[in-house]
Amino acid sequence: MKPGTEQLESIPPVEQAVAEAAEATPRKPSRVKRVIARVRRSRWLRLGIALAVVGVVLFGLAYGVLRVLGPKEKFAPLDLPYVQHFADMDPRKWFISDGVWSLRQEMLAQAANLNKPADIYIPGQIVKEQPYHLSTYITFTKSTQEAGVNFNAQYPKMTTQQHQVFVARRSEDAGSDSATAADAPAMELVAGYTDENGEFVRQVTVPFDIDSEEYRLDVYVLGNTYTVQLNGQTMIERRPLFFPNGLVGYHTLGPARFDTLKITTAETKEPGEKIYISDFDQQPAGAGWVPFSGEWEIADGELFQANPAVQDAAIGYEGSAFEDYVIQATFHHLTGSGGGLLFNMVSPYQLNDAHVVRYSEQTDSIFWGFFDAEGIFERQGFVDVPPPGKDMHQLRVYVGADSYDVYLEDLLLARGVPLHQPVDAIEPGRVGGHIGLITSRSTVAYSLVEVFPLLGNATVLNVRAPEDPAATESSAPADKATAAAPATSTPATFTPVPTAEPAVDAGAIATPTPAAAATQELVPTPTPTARLTATPLAATSKSILQGDAAAWTAAFRGDLRTAGWRPIAGQWRFRNDSLVQEDPAGFDLAIAYAANAFQNYDLTASFSHRDGNGAGVLFNMPYTDRLNGAHMVRYSDRRPGGIFWGYFDDSGKFVGQGYANVSPPGDARHTLRVVSDETTYSIYLDDFLVASDLPLQQNYGYVGLVAVQSSVDYDSVAVGGASATATGDTTPIAVQPLAAAGIYSGTQGFPDQRIVSGKWEIADGLYRQTVPDVADYVLNTGIYASEYTIEADVMLPQKPDAGGGFMVQMPERGRKAGATVVRLINGGQGVFWGVYDESGAFRGRGSVELPQKFEGETGYRLKAVVKGNTMDVWVDDEQIGADIVLPRTQGWVSLVAFGGPIAFDNISIDVGETP
Repeated sequence: MKPGTEQLESIPPVEQAVAEAAEATPRKPSRVKRVIARVRRSRWLRLGIALAVVGVVLFGLAYGVLRVLGPKEKFAPLDLPYVQHFADMDPRKWFISDGVWSLRQEMLAQAANLNKPADIYIPGQIVKEQPYHLSTYITFTKSTQEAGVNFNAQYPKMTTQQHQVFVARRSEDAGSDSATAADAPAMELVAGYTDENGEFVRQVTVPFDIDSEEYRLDVYVLGNTYTVQLNGQTMIERRPLFFPNGLVGYHTLGPARFDTLKITTAETKEPGEKIYISDFDQQPAGAGWVPFSGEWEIADGELFQANPAVQDAAIGYEGSAFEDYVIQATFHHLTGSGGGLLFNMVSPYQLNDAHVVRYSEQTDSIFWGFFDAEGIFERQGFVDVPPPGKDMHQLRVYVGADSYDVYLEDLLLARGVPLHQPVDAIEPGRVGGHIGLITSRSTVAYSLVEVFPLLGNATVLNVRAPEDPAATESSAPADKATAAAPATSTPATFTPVPTAEPAVDAGAIATPTPAAAATQELVPTPTPTARLTATPLAATSKSILQGDAAAWTAAFRGDLRTAGWRPIAGQWRFRNDSLVQEDPAGFDLAIAYAANAFQNYDLTASFSHRDGNGAGVLFNMPYTDRLNGAHMVRYSDRRPGGIFWGYFDDSGKFVGQGYANVSPPGDARHTLRVVSDETTYSIYLDDFLVASDLPLQQNYGYVGLVAVQSSVDYDSVAVGGASATATGDTTPIAVQPLAAAGIYSGTQGFPDQRIVSGKWEIADGLYRQTVPDVADYVLNTGIYASEYTIEADVMLPQKPDAGGGFMVQMPERGRKAGATVVRLINGGQGVFWGVYDESGAFRGRGSVELPQKFEGETGYRLKAVVKGNTMDVWVDDEQIGADIVLPRTQGWVSLVAFGGPIAFDNISIDVGETP
């Protein structure tokens, strides 16, 4: 064997032949290897594949980021109007920057108590250059530091390029020192923007005092500026914008809740510069008008108030505020005669701090004045005019910086009436306000409301000189005022000339010069005849008693003059231990007590009307034989539901300082009390404070009594030291008139209902309170009555603490203090009744257990029959309580729910005739 042949000899011959052939034939590369080889040889192909791979990776990363941080819905321009009630939205679909956002009690809530801001944004952008109005409701918790809105946020840099407006609780060290910090306001409204580092830059800060925990915030983004309102009050105006339209959202520092976000288009005109014409004849109509009492509707091109039973039914225009303007309203009455207008409203949602001019529903007159901060009306003047009938009329008011003029048609009624200036209502230097319409116990249709700039409209009036050039002021009778001296704060009587034809051309008015003649008579209110021989009481007179030394109680026996009384006018005499004025037809029938005068004292007089309703008191009288210089408080003889106050000037002309709506006196016994201090006086009626801090013309003098077209029995008159006066209800309120007799049904909603607390849903006659937490939640029906029956089907949830029923004879609409409650308790296991004391604490008076119902039955028919100061209670047509004594004989009527959800259905209030 040859060397090297050992391995070959071991291979079979066939296999050896195949191996030798394979070694001799070259191998072909596979397809994959050929592709790889081609890629290696092509530079451009390698580059394209690399870019494709990178693109896929970047796409995957971007998709993942958007899935984590972005909204689930497509990002698109926001369609206006936009309304979000937070009933079923998903906060996770919004842009979120910190915070824990969720829905709670149908509100958007941020629950985390972070030490850094939490923000959320709507995934939609407001189109560029679109003016808009943003409004929302904010609820603070105990831990909220600040809460508000973001707007014009620039995507995707929202937190570093945006505007913010928020309400904030001021920190304890906000003051420069401890003394000033203690007196600093508790809250502030802040507006500003965030810079490129995310730091907030304040543009303006407006402090305010009361932490109400619930706020309505409105932001008007108008061109290159924005304006802010808080609770309907303009607080920040015309601040510059640094970012264009963008995203809108919420901002908090600490937990907070938000409800009902609305975004609508707005006009580019700034508040105060706008010229307005109503759109009642268009479709849709009534843009910007917000009713807050009464039943307002639009039909046949007119805005009308349809409920003739509501007093002070009002609607405000929230679209803009005005300054230096003329408001003109064209309207006609369908029933009654109480139509008019509102102007310089601090808020378009309330009467407080608003001016009013309107027809009187009680007398043939037009009056003007304002509601103060507490909502009490202060009359500034009136003029008697012919009844409005159903003809079209036009009221026009020229509103300047510090006064206003009033016109009916083209006739000047009042000139230079001073404007009421609310404290801290708007920014310093800003005057004006919102406009509105008002009716009282009447149905009125408004066809047109217009606003003009004051200076541009000064020559619009149809001013015409009298045809008789000899008719000058010097030739006018001494007892007549000319039209050139229109009524202002001093009431006057505007009496048409008695003739079969109209005395004056409707389009004619006198020229505003002293030489103008009267086209209609202006007859002054009757005043006492001056007796020039008397001298007024001197401030140093020894007859003036001070403080506790002033204590005196009248004894109505013997001879009038011997007892110290001096009749001025009328038929006065003692009878049955009372001082009686018997003439039912005379005016200013007065009597003075001349034995002593008083200073710093309390005057109390109790009386009852035998005929008429014009009794009252006199105080700080300089004389005992006339009314000149005396102060007066009395019931209105013209208006049974009113009480007014003021003083007689040196000439004997009465100057009104205000009045309030009260229940008609009837023949019941009432007590008027006046507390006269060094510079002011206060008025109480039946222990309720009607008005306080009224300015005195003179702080000492005699006291007296007065009656106008009334016969009156005064059974008690007393004077005490001001420091020893009895305490009464010191809450300034206007006593309400009783509701007219009739059946008031909740089917269409009560005309003047008001939610006091809780969250109520009202639809098709069903009233449903939805807040589940156990507490009293009250809805006031707007009915104030003495004798009535209220009943309703009350449906309770299957909760052991739930309850529902009624509050009756409430002294005030918004407070439980003094009210009586009757309601189901313990999920329907019983009924209790009792009274809330002055602190709001419940004092039980009685209870009854109810038989158990079948499982699943949670409805009860509850009825309360209120008869003045007693009440009967029925459940499911079974009487469970009779002659339950109540602490009051009249008051407001309300629904009350304890917890929720609790529903009231088939509600009926049957108000009887007042005895």
